[in-house]
Amino acid sequence: MNRILFSAMEKREGKYIYKNKIFSGLGFSVDSQEKVSAFVVKEGVILNSYHSICAPDNQEYMQVNLTGQLSDYVLPEYFGKPYSGIGYEFTGDICDREIFLKNGVTYSEVHWDKNGEMMYFDVPNESFGEVYEWYPGGILKTIKISTNDKFSGAINFSEDGKLNYLSSRGGLLENLEYIYNKAKFFPFKKISDIEKLEGSKEVSFFGEDVSSEFLCHIISAGVLANTLALRLVNTDIKNFNLKKIPLLQKINIDNEKIKKEDIDVFKNAFYQNYLEVNNVDLSIFLNGVKIL
Repeated sequence: MNRILFSAMEKREGKYIYKNKIFSGLGFSVDSQEKVSAFVVKEGVILNSYHSICAPDNQEYMQVNLTGQLSDYVLPEYFGKPYSGIGYEFTGDICDREIFLKNGVTYSEVHWDKNGEMMYFDVPNESFGEVYEWYPGGILKTIKISTNDKFSGAINFSEDGKLNYLSSRGGLLENLEYIYNKAKFFPFKKISDIEKLEGSKEVSFFGEDVSSEFLCHIISAGVLANTLALRLVNTDIKNFNLKKIPLLQKINIDNEKIKKEDIDVFKNAFYQNYLEVNNVDLSIFLNGVKIL
């Protein structure tokens, strides 16, 4: 959705025009005190006022132009005081950032590119925090889900949409449907939705929720069919079928719970599986030590 200052438009026959086209999107105006008014515009006509996507509820908040003030080092101010409310940032005629602050501290923010495509979303809901990033063109780059005392996790993708990384702790994988129903953009309602992904050449899994059973489902679905390197960090994976990852060349297993005296036990668990694969290019490392 286009996000443009009204001052960059002209009005013809009662309709807003931007770059010689009838405008649809969000229109913004900024007054002499830097207060912002925002409206939904369809086919050149204002329909209604815009309620910021960053607002935590349905209340009306002050809206101010904070262009040039948004940084990690200085608290944004309005008339000399740390600002509370909705802030907007403009690059030229384009509004490319919205932010919600309390006493100058950021609580949520969203970024867009010059075409109005969302690039970054960090707006917690009432149940958990959720952060998304996109590559140019709209391909999902990163998902981060977190709660203070329950589940957390992240999923990363390559520029062509392939799975790079998945972490799950505290029961995130068990709560996919709950997250899906509450979250803004979370795309996975059940494990079978994750099974539809294609893995990258290198894939990493992290966290105690990632079990042997989960990995078996992923492997059986063909997610790792083209994967060359697999990294498992502090997972609950004890063994898996190497035959169904035919191109695999390297497995790195890093697990702080596996002590030196347990390495032989772990090695034996993989040994027969390793022999059956008969892949001379495959190497398996446990906590930095090559075991097979």
